[in-house]
Amino acid sequence: MNTYTHLLPKAVIKYHYLTYLLLRKQMILRYRMSIGGFIWTLLNPLFSMIVLVGVFSTIFGQDIKTFAVFIFSGIIPWNFFSSSMGQSTSVLIDNEQLIKKIYIPKIIYIISLLLGMLLDAIIVFICFYSLLLFIGSGLSFSLLSLIPAYLALFFFIFGLSLILSVFTVYVRDLTHIVPVALQAGFFLSPVLFDQSRIDHPILTFIFNINPLSYYIDLFRSPILYGNISYLNTWIICIFLSTVSMVIGLLIFNKFNKKIIFRLN
Repeated sequence: MNTYTHLLPKAVIKYHYLTYLLLRKQMILRYRMSIGGFIWTLLNPLFSMIVLVGVFSTIFGQDIKTFAVFIFSGIIPWNFFSSSMGQSTSVLIDNEQLIKKIYIPKIIYIISLLLGMLLDAIIVFICFYSLLLFIGSGLSFSLLSLIPAYLALFFFIFGLSLILSVFTVYVRDLTHIVPVALQAGFFLSPVLFDQSRIDHPILTFIFNINPLSYYIDLFRSPILYGNISYLNTWIICIFLSTVSMVIGLLIFNKFNKKIIFRLN
């Protein structure tokens, strides 16, 4: 870990322009030959939210506007997490030609990918929340807490991405396993449900051990209730982010020099 403990801040500074170029390349490739371009980044979660709100507000008999804000507050952090996990599995494999030809700290590929995911997530949030303001949702100073909330979730995702990107080089089946696991994780996270109203012991236990439950609360409290999450929730999230990064850096550092020999 010592290598990347020192390399991480230095790599970000030294290779900042390269990080920008990789981020730019990522955006161009993602929307190349697409008529809608970035609009699809907005439309996909928008359509999902409309379907979820329409179906579940009818099932639960709740006010559509209130339930729309509820779903939005959960789906924003979940989409950031799931899209990052989905793409981080193959980030080293997708860049194997560059990795073989040019020496670049491999961690830069993951950083540039996640910065792109973060940028998308923030833009989607701004656009969606503007829509909620239009239909009557209010503003609150507690929304400023979303800045550290995004950072906490980013570093949690970063640690997991380091692990997934390395393991996928060795086990390519993860590119198929991770999307299935994310589908299950969606329903095992309190995106559609109010965790405080769940009285089933098994579901309560699952939500309590699910790290995403705590990160979702960092977003749901200010967006839905206009409050900042409880201090213990912040402590848990900071702890989880720290543990995720430490383990991720340990694993990435251990396999760093071996990765190139596993790329075909």
